[in-house]
Amino acid sequence: MGEIVSGIEGLTPLTRMGQIREAKNCQAWVSLPLLFILLIPASASAIPIVAAGYYHTCALLDNGTVKCWGANLRGGLGLGDTVSRGDGPGEMGNNLPTVSLGTGRTAAAITAGEYFSCAVLDNGTVKCWGQNSEGQLGLGDIDHRGDGPGEMGDSLPIVSLGTGRTATAIASGLSPHACALLDNNTVKCWGKNSAGQLGLGDTNSRGDGPSEMGDSLPTISLGTGRTATAITAGISHTCALLDNGMVKCWGLNSYGGLGLEDTVSRGDGPSEMGDSLPTVSLGTGRTATAIAAGGYHTCALLDNGMVKCWGQNNGGQLGLGDINHRGDGPGEMGDSLPAVSLGTGRMAIAIASGVHDICAVLDNSTVKCWGENGAGQLGLGGSGARGDGPGEMGDNLPIVAIVDPPSSPGSFGGSVLGTSSITWTWANVSYEDGFKVISSSDGNMSGNLAANNLSFTETNLSTNTAYTRRVMAFNIGGASSSTAATLYTLAAPPTGFAFVEVGVSSLTVSWGANDNSLGTSYRIDRWTAGGSTTTMTITVTSATLDGLFSSTTYYLTIRAVNGDGVSTPSGITLSTMTSVDMTLPTGFATTPTDAGIYVNSSSLTFSWTQGSAADAESGIAGYYLQVGSAPAGSNLFDGDAGNILTKTATGAVDGQTYYARVRVKNGDGLYGSWSENSNGIMVDLTAPGAPSVIVSTTHPDSVNGYPIVNPSFGVSGPNDLSGIAGYYWKIDSLSGAVLTSTHTFSSTGSIQTADLLADGTWYFHVAAKDGAGNIGTSAAYYKFIVDAEVNPLSDNVYNSTDGVKIEIPAGAVSSATQLIIQTPSAPPAPPDGDSTVKATPVVRDIKMADGTKNFQKEVTITLPYTASDVAGMNENSLRLFFYDENQKYWALVSNSTVDTANKKVSGGVRHFTLFRIMEYTPAASAIVGLSSYPNPFAPLKGETARIRYNLDQDRETVIRIYDVMGGLVWDKTIAAGESGGRMGPNEVSWDGKTGDGRWAAADVYICLIEAGWQKVKWKIGVK
Repeated sequence: MGEIVSGIEGLTPLTRMGQIREAKNCQAWVSLPLLFILLIPASASAIPIVAAGYYHTCALLDNGTVKCWGANLRGGLGLGDTVSRGDGPGEMGNNLPTVSLGTGRTAAAITAGEYFSCAVLDNGTVKCWGQNSEGQLGLGDIDHRGDGPGEMGDSLPIVSLGTGRTATAIASGLSPHACALLDNNTVKCWGKNSAGQLGLGDTNSRGDGPSEMGDSLPTISLGTGRTATAITAGISHTCALLDNGMVKCWGLNSYGGLGLEDTVSRGDGPSEMGDSLPTVSLGTGRTATAIAAGGYHTCALLDNGMVKCWGQNNGGQLGLGDINHRGDGPGEMGDSLPAVSLGTGRMAIAIASGVHDICAVLDNSTVKCWGENGAGQLGLGGSGARGDGPGEMGDNLPIVAIVDPPSSPGSFGGSVLGTSSITWTWANVSYEDGFKVISSSDGNMSGNLAANNLSFTETNLSTNTAYTRRVMAFNIGGASSSTAATLYTLAAPPTGFAFVEVGVSSLTVSWGANDNSLGTSYRIDRWTAGGSTTTMTITVTSATLDGLFSSTTYYLTIRAVNGDGVSTPSGITLSTMTSVDMTLPTGFATTPTDAGIYVNSSSLTFSWTQGSAADAESGIAGYYLQVGSAPAGSNLFDGDAGNILTKTATGAVDGQTYYARVRVKNGDGLYGSWSENSNGIMVDLTAPGAPSVIVSTTHPDSVNGYPIVNPSFGVSGPNDLSGIAGYYWKIDSLSGAVLTSTHTFSSTGSIQTADLLADGTWYFHVAAKDGAGNIGTSAAYYKFIVDAEVNPLSDNVYNSTDGVKIEIPAGAVSSATQLIIQTPSAPPAPPDGDSTVKATPVVRDIKMADGTKNFQKEVTITLPYTASDVAGMNENSLRLFFYDENQKYWALVSNSTVDTANKKVSGGVRHFTLFRIMEYTPAASAIVGLSSYPNPFAPLKGETARIRYNLDQDRETVIRIYDVMGGLVWDKTIAAGESGGRMGPNEVSWDGKTGDGRWAAADVYICLIEAGWQKVKWKIGVK
């Protein structure tokens, strides 16, 4: 209590109060415990903050100094004595000393309690002086300060708030106690603690003995994660506004001033603070923006501008029209607690509290106060309380008449400046702080003007429109309004004159409304040289002039007239030349032509000829062109094209097809009939993307080399608005290229190079061209390698770029062809369960370009390998294997050898296929690695058992299937050298049928394989 309420920045200054000019941090006043409001003339120096104690008052001046006056018991004025000030002549003004705060120190905030005062200094420290009977000065003793010489200034100690801590706000109560809001948004309180008002869980006073302040003084627990943004103090209770907009109060609760629907004090016992202390229920969805504590009551300014109060109500200080306390019983808070009625449509922007009274600054800069009024502290010209009975609040509660309201402005009117502005004027009045020009229809503000400003110009108005306004003068005492005045803006001058129709002796003219509203009047004056003027007034934008004569010059003036009957200062002045042409042109101009089916420009050029159009009197004087996105449309161009036969329309939209038509105009501006619409031209401004597919029939991958030196490519895509009309392409040795129209062009998407390419790495670049002529901005490319062509008839040895060597002896082939060597992306894997082989990643697909596979003589193939290819393998056991495409397994090239010094494996073969280097470790027996899959298998479901085995050399092989009783079910004999009877991996299949064609029953069967003298067994399951 007695402090300035925080959280009300932005309040309109109350200049007649005097205490808010040039405000620093807070703009409000306090109604004092001694029941008066401080009044200062408007010309006085600024007093941004006023704080009232029990019997004294302090002010924080605009230069940061502090002055205090009133009762000076115990030195509460901070002047080094106990002499009261302000109770006799010559004691105030320049004769009132400032409080000495220390060398170079000024104050940022002040508060006043019972015979003591405190200030937050400019460096964030706190100093207190005056009575100290309960340690309220926070200095660790009960010695008064400021009541004797040498106790103030640098001699007055600062309040210890803790290591590194400073204060941002200060509050004091009459209990007496004081609280500070610290720079980290925590709160510390000291002084008297009889009801727990210090919020520390006991009733022990703090600050009246050594080692009770600083780091030893606990911060108040406000709840998990919660901090404070403002504080206030009553006589024996304290409240904090939390960072989430909620309010918590603690201390004495005799009348429900804590807002917790009981009379139980909080903070005077353990486990009553922090998360255990409830927040004040303000109503569904409501939070607070400011708080103020009185004697035993508390008020909050809510986020919607409403005010709610609770606690003691003996003088109507809760503003609810009765004297019933609120918050001291269940069901009295939250949505059940009414808001204070401030008047129709009014909200509050600041609040402050005395012991038994409350004042609010409203959103219209007026002040209303309610509660006890025995000493006239409500400022209402009497001593009767307000808010303690029905019908006393809301619109019935008078504003505080600090000054008389201004008289009503007279002579309100204005002058029309043009088509979109009006200047309103009025006479000056007395006591005004400013003027507002407002709409009489909806009350919306059109202007907010300073005092002595007697005019306001409204702009951006509609043409020929009536506007009704009144001016209101206002000050802190109220407002008064003038009578209403109505004015029309001027009508806009008409535009776009045109002849639209003729008769034998009449002419029809038209013009544009130029933003004028419907129903605007137009005045047409017509005359001839030396003749009289004929006037007509109409409310449409065309008129027919009758009684005209040929070979006569007529002059026309067309003006728009507003609702006040005032015409535009200027209009359209026209002449019909030397005669009136009564005949429309005959015939047609030719249909406009364009650049083609597609165009890649937003500018479209159309051309035409006069065609058969002719005019007998005034001749053909020009052409009128329409261009639109539909036949007979005009959304791209609609207007005269001049006396030329071509016109470019700009602003065409991508993807739109445009049509054009044209008509002729004679010398008097009369138009003939339209031509046919043009065929339409489509606008494509977007270049196509990169081709979606590039394939090569001669170079099907982009890794290995080929002997073909004039490759061919096929290209397709991308999709484009106007279609793909062809491709630009080139082949070079660079991976990046920008293609232009200078490169070879093909419209088929199939390219065959004519020039032979040298050995090396090449890139095929390609970009699409669309039907509008746009070239793709980014080109795709296809990488390939060229090696020299090998003629097996004359060139017996071929070495590829990746180290593969092929030796073809003379007579091995009968005709010249080309070799193709590739690395397959997913070659067949060796069989599972075959422990004799281990594959390396070295694999090549070797073939002849003409499809030849078998040779008349043995061809030697050499594949290179690296150390990483055979890591963990026995390099001496490396052999060459070929893939049997019929039997689908890898077979050993029996004559293959390894050259570990040069890291290569060679072998002689009679045909080309897939070749692979693998580690080969034959078993001791002739038949090794016997397995079958799937095992078991289901013949009746279409499955077949595939039996795999490995032979060390060629020999006759017999395969037999027995049942568990030893009966022969199926057998097969394979001659030596045949598939299945030769060395290397072999595989045969059993379809699950017996020798006489019946299905084998579900059971376990024994597979026996004999090759020479070796035998091996394997169990096969049938299901």
